[in-house]
Amino acid sequence: MPLLREHFGIKRIYTSSYYVSALTHSSFHAAHALVSNTLNERLEFLGDAVLELVVSSYLYERFPTIDEGKLTRCRANIVCRENLNMLANSIQLGNYLRSSLPVKQLSIDALGNAYEALVGAIYLDQGFEKTKCILVEHLLETSLIDWSSLQGELYDYRSLVLHWSQREKKKVEFTYQELSHTPSLFECFIYVDDVVMATAKGRNKKLAGQEACKVLVTHYELN
Repeated sequence: MPLLREHFGIKRIYTSSYYVSALTHSSFHAAHALVSNTLNERLEFLGDAVLELVVSSYLYERFPTIDEGKLTRCRANIVCRENLNMLANSIQLGNYLRSSLPVKQLSIDALGNAYEALVGAIYLDQGFEKTKCILVEHLLETSLIDWSSLQGELYDYRSLVLHWSQREKKKVEFTYQELSHTPSLFECFIYVDDVVMATAKGRNKKLAGQEACKVLVTHYELN
């Protein structure tokens, strides 16, 4: 509970039926012979849209010179299911989810879905502007978002590496190693003509790859 309050910046996380519904998995209703309730899924649907709009607005304001394509890729990294699952794990959301099954037996995306449902609940409870302030302060401008890695997506270091390899007729390969499942952590190795030229870590394969490309570009001054 304290982690949820701290992460979302609201004190009454369990005093509204919206939040209770957001944290109730559909299996709970079946196990307790309750009438089927799809409010959790409806809140997830709503939260997905709210989260995407907040992130889009934030990126638009923070990076005024970045083009639409790169902003879209950066937003996709933040709101992708893999990243939402990681965010949910970071605040131990599974400890608060009402379910008839252990969290480990639920679908791999169950916690990420619950995270979106909570965003939907906050929107219904407090409105868009307050929800935006909460997500900016307690998510987008915290260490939970690795902006140093996302810069690689914004500045597209991977494309620079691939263009360089084509021009110089170099063989480039990316390999990945999962270092940790919870929290999610991967290491990317970039081979150039079968020799490791750069490595980097990230919360998912894409971020690790972008960061490794940034290392390669900056260290060897590729252009």
